[in-house]
Amino acid sequence: MGRQITDIKWYFHNFGPYVDDVIEVVQSDPRFEVVHSRNYYGEGKLEIRSSGRQASDSALDAQELSILDKIISETSSMYWNSFIKHVYATNPIRQSDRYQQLDLVGFAQESAQA
Repeated sequence: MGRQITDIKWYFHNFGPYVDDVIEVVQSDPRFEVVHSRNYYGEGKLEIRSSGRQASDSALDAQELSILDKIISETSSMYWNSFIKHVYATNPIRQSDRYQQLDLVGFAQESAQA
């Protein structure tokens, strides 16, 4: 593929990949909703959920949809601790420094060449 599915520039924050763009994109897409709630400790949290609406025409090709389905299948049953351990085990996080932009395309190209 040689590209990201989105134009989001991922940033390796203190607790993993982070970017405000995700919430902005989701809020502008009728297929999703952002739900404000509280976690177990009473602190505020945001959840991204499907609104149940279908896209009239997907800009994703079959390979991209397959990749996304695989990621969802692998992670949907994980609780936070398992999910974040999974994220931290990925090459872009293991091989990057905190507080830097993540070059996801570069990591994908290196993996393809290996």
